[in-house]
Amino acid sequence: MRETLCPCPWPCPGASTNSPLLAKSTPVTWIRGEELWAEGDSADWVLAICTGAVGLRRGPDSESGRFVDIVVRGELAGEEAAVSAKRPAACVGLAPGKGRRLPRRALGEALRQQPSAWRTLMCISSERTATLAESLENTSCATVEGRLATLLLSLAERVGLPDARGVMVPLRLARLDLAALVGCREETAVRHMRKWEKEGLVSTTREGFVLRDTAILTTLAAA
Repeated sequence: MRETLCPCPWPCPGASTNSPLLAKSTPVTWIRGEELWAEGDSADWVLAICTGAVGLRRGPDSESGRFVDIVVRGELAGEEAAVSAKRPAACVGLAPGKGRRLPRRALGEALRQQPSAWRTLMCISSERTATLAESLENTSCATVEGRLATLLLSLAERVGLPDARGVMVPLRLARLDLAALVGCREETAVRHMRKWEKEGLVSTTREGFVLRDTAILTTLAAA
């Protein structure tokens, strides 16, 4: 049987695992702040990220809600559609991007044809549950500086690119969104980022940001 190629034109680390699911997907785009679905909506499609990023937000609105996870290039969001569940969190654009939209019916057909794809969805669901638990624990125990360092290191591991200055993370995330992802005030996130820039740990660029000293950031994340 001919291998199904991922229809996304951008190379990404998730192509080999996502491609069996995305043969009948269609393109979708979003801008920063756009809500792709709301918490409690019917889970009727899965989203594969090709460029940009989305955040999963728990809470009734943008004021009182909090981002519990960020989904980046090569990753899937909305895997609950496989079991026709309600959305456990809203999906909101954090960085403008493009992706693939796979309706629930097409997802069901793909899973019947590729039973091994269930493992992919189960792993995603398990990892997301672990991320949520870690996020809640960090909010109550870790410092803001530690949580912010952990977030930057996680993004570097997932989508980072080698750079002469360090590790380039090609995501233009607003400071407000960084604050929402680590559970702090925007002013606090801005203060820490400026401090790290002065100390040579992080550089902000037009394309995103560069981690210039991951060793020190790792120490801060563990503190």
